[in-house]
Amino acid sequence: MKKTLAIILCVAMVLSLVFVLGACGKKPAGTDTPASDNGGGKDVKGETIDTTVFKAVCPKGWLNIAQTDIWGEQDENGNYPLKTDALQFCKGAKSEFDAFSKPSVNIYMLTSSVEDTIEGFGWWYKTVEETTFSVNGADVKGVNLTDDNLSGDGEYKYECAFVNVGGTDFQVMLMTQNDDGSETGISIADPEVQAIIASIELD
Repeated sequence: MKKTLAIILCVAMVLSLVFVLGACGKKPAGTDTPASDNGGGKDVKGETIDTTVFKAVCPKGWLNIAQTDIWGEQDENGNYPLKTDALQFCKGAKSEFDAFSKPSVNIYMLTSSVEDTIEGFGWWYKTVEETTFSVNGADVKGVNLTDDNLSGDGEYKYECAFVNVGGTDFQVMLMTQNDDGSETGISIADPEVQAIIASIELD
């Protein structure tokens, strides 16, 4: 059952990225001057990306990957709207196609409780281990996740931290290990990731 759900999820993710790549370069509004001055990411500079609901800093050398809402209503040109509850920043990316091969930080505004979100992970991931992450000097709830690749001969590893901003819970998720066992090069503890988390603000 989990394998079938995993395959469906992978197909849905690929389709979603296809729609993203077809979004004709549309991006959430950004400003060029911000810099995070909080916690571990105090020296990290970047561009603030605003979804109109919340915003976060995309560090210099990272690329904001537009998140298309494929369930939204298309405009007169057939373009889908951008999501207002999610952001994806891809490290070292030059184009949206790099999202397939380079590490990313994914930020989601939760619509359910943290506890329900963690429980739901059990449907999609092989293992779900609750833990605590240090985020800019504060301990926050998180999970370590693993999942098999589609052929079953490799394992992905993920970190997910939950942070509350102005009474709203956010999920910050990233992959730490590829299915061949190699590290992706990012983690929740990295200064740039800490800066991204510290920069999350509600509009």
